[in-house]
Amino acid sequence: MRVVTLNVGKITGKGRELVDLMERRMIGVLCVQETRWKGNNARELGEGCKLYYSGANMEERNGVGIILSKELKDNLIKVTKKNYRIMNLKLGLGVTIVNVMSAYAPQTGCTEEEKDTFWEEMDQELGIIPAREKVILGGDLNGHIGISREGKERVHGG
Repeated sequence: MRVVTLNVGKITGKGRELVDLMERRMIGVLCVQETRWKGNNARELGEGCKLYYSGANMEERNGVGIILSKELKDNLIKVTKKNYRIMNLKLGLGVTIVNVMSAYAPQTGCTEEEKDTFWEEMDQELGIIPAREKVILGGDLNGHIGISREGKERVHGG
């Protein structure tokens, strides 16, 4: 099972493009951030892929989602949407249970309180997952690793 994460900037109008990406790259689970959709819902995207999303009920900002391929969507056990920054899909893969989390951490410009709240909520969500279950975290954690790109040009924007 290939799991990928992507900050989409805004998901509206990108459903077909994301499904094509998943097919080309043989991606089973695509965690998306900054969807900018309101509410909590699920929708078919085409080719059997299904998007589960959690967005803010205010201005268009933030939001996370997880897209399952047609091969994996029948393995869904449970969807937990903590808020517009954290969600978890529990998948049954044979005898193994895998939790796939999509997270979008507060970025530069957000208050320290927002950042602290996010990390506390992440800790809570991870803490309720039984130790026997696997966890995969796909997210934009807005971490800063410095300004040097040397040796990291493919993944570091500077």
